[in-house]
Amino acid sequence: MVKRRSLPAFELLKNNLQRLVEVGEKLNKIHPEHYYEARRWTPLKLILLMIYVAMYSKIMVNRRDRGRFPQKILYIDPLAGAGINKIRDTNDVIAGSPVISVIFSSNSFNEYFFAESDIKRREALKARIAKILPQGNFHIAKECNALLEYVTSYLSKIKYGVHYLLFIDCEGIEPRWDKMSSVLSYPGDLIFVFQTVEVWEQIRRWKNYSGVTNFFGTKDWKNAKKKEYLVEIYKKQISNITTIDGSKRKLIDHVTVKGDIREGSFHYDLIFAAKETTGGSPWFHNFISYAKRIAKH
Repeated sequence: MVKRRSLPAFELLKNNLQRLVEVGEKLNKIHPEHYYEARRWTPLKLILLMIYVAMYSKIMVNRRDRGRFPQKILYIDPLAGAGINKIRDTNDVIAGSPVISVIFSSNSFNEYFFAESDIKRREALKARIAKILPQGNFHIAKECNALLEYVTSYLSKIKYGVHYLLFIDCEGIEPRWDKMSSVLSYPGDLIFVFQTVEVWEQIRRWKNYSGVTNFFGTKDWKNAKKKEYLVEIYKKQISNITTIDGSKRKLIDHVTVKGDIREGSFHYDLIFAAKETTGGSPWFHNFISYAKRIAKH
């Protein structure tokens, strides 16, 4: 991590993006007609996921190999897509989050849990993941909340000795808070793509009040006078969760990604949440600092 930080932020951004393109192009040969169409700002969240996955897996594998907690680590991706993304206008193909979780962790997770609602993209995902993972190491569900419920049941049988990285790449307000909070009651890290503009549209334009309440798990969103306040409400909900070992995620921060380009304005917030370690968790603060610098480019 220190060596990476020694590189200029823009040069590191280009290097990481090239790695995503190389992996994506290889797997695009499988079901090339099925992919997730993305925008030009999509790679940023995938690059940060890639860095976090590499960092997280290195730390957890080191603990696991030394016989310390955890004995088992999981990757959970309830909105996984087809495994690759095609950038609109440029037609560049890049690796998606499920592929990143395998490649950039060096297949370090004991098990991988994915979900994708579109049947064609789900079949493409299954075929692509089968090329890089043993069949018994991954599970693919049909729907986001169904996967969260399944993972909660899985965790309830193990309880202790397991840790996870949960990556949720929302398009809107898909994950229900009751399902989210059930998973978050077990120890694990969270990366949450909070679609700030879309959530605001659900409130102001579509008047989807019940759906928004299910998403937040509270009606506090009614007090938000600006869309920028919404992410703070979600972060507070995360901070209120006490895990089964009696701890809370005190490391909660977000990185704002927004701007205006010819495809239109965009704004989403990447929420990162983890438990604070006895050493003060310098890795987390260094990562957030780096992520915020990258987001400014």
